[in-house]
Amino acid sequence: MLEQNESFELAWEDCGPRKPGLTRVSDVTARQVSWLSYPFIPLGKISMIEGDPGLGKSQVSLSLATAVSTGSESAFPGLRLPEPSNVLIFCNEDGLEDTIKPRLVALKADQSRIHVFDASMQMEGGIETETEIGTYVNEVKPKLIIIDPITAYFSSKVDFNRANQVRKVLHKLSELAQKNDLAVVLIRHLSKGAKVKAVYQGLGSIDFTAACRSVMLVGADPEDRTNRAMVHIKCNLAPLADSQGFRVDDGFLAWTGPSSLSAARIAGTDLRESSQLDQAKDWLNEFLSEGPKLHSDIRSAANDAGISYRTLERAKKALSVQSERLTKGSYWSLPTLRFDQDRQT
Repeated sequence: MLEQNESFELAWEDCGPRKPGLTRVSDVTARQVSWLSYPFIPLGKISMIEGDPGLGKSQVSLSLATAVSTGSESAFPGLRLPEPSNVLIFCNEDGLEDTIKPRLVALKADQSRIHVFDASMQMEGGIETETEIGTYVNEVKPKLIIIDPITAYFSSKVDFNRANQVRKVLHKLSELAQKNDLAVVLIRHLSKGAKVKAVYQGLGSIDFTAACRSVMLVGADPEDRTNRAMVHIKCNLAPLADSQGFRVDDGFLAWTGPSSLSAARIAGTDLRESSQLDQAKDWLNEFLSEGPKLHSDIRSAANDAGISYRTLERAKKALSVQSERLTKGSYWSLPTLRFDQDRQT
């Protein structure tokens, strides 16, 4: 019997010669999802911490690194690590000597277990992700990888506003996490443009959020910047956790327990409520902005974003989205964008 509040995933078994990508469900064994921190950070998956600059997202990630390096449950909420483990940090913004090390010292991290890569590296979703990061993983053998910020490591050939290019990079990172049974945590800034819902606030494509199994928003009350919290805004594998408050004094982060701060309050969206249809319209308009998409991909991504299929269909009608069956299946597109796929004959 499955225990309450526990999550399970599928473990592939040798099912004999079958066509690639085809698996009989009866030949699959269910297994429990492992957690670095329940329900915030699953192992073998990608998670994300996002927020505006200067409000604590990097400190929160270093608090997580401290918890992993020491095994201290007080260093990060919900830690489930049986023993101290290594951490690999890719950092492109904060200085190692004047920022990262002083913060880790203040947090009482085991510095010998934390390894920082602060040189240049760019990911295109291909060999760079598999070999360059994989090389450091083989050397450090981390239980946690932090990439801060994720967009700084994208190649100039990759447009992080385009879902198909983002998904390619994140798929490789997901494979890396699963293969090595480690957690990958991405750090992302929020976009400057106002959005109707906090989950859409992150910089770049919505596919960042869709690909991550868990997403935390870090920020402060607009009327009291000292009142800060980490808010759990998405999780595919477990119920959302209560907001966790924290304070930062001279670079030192201390957790203060459950907080009443909401994602809407932090993101500034609680002052202008919008209907589910308005949210779905904004999401679908953004998702289709780069061209036609397969109906099955749209439906899956909408479900990840918390949009029901009924509401998605209403949004499609409201936006006059076109639907056309092509060689690979049914595609949707915005009325201003033409289909460029081969049509069925």
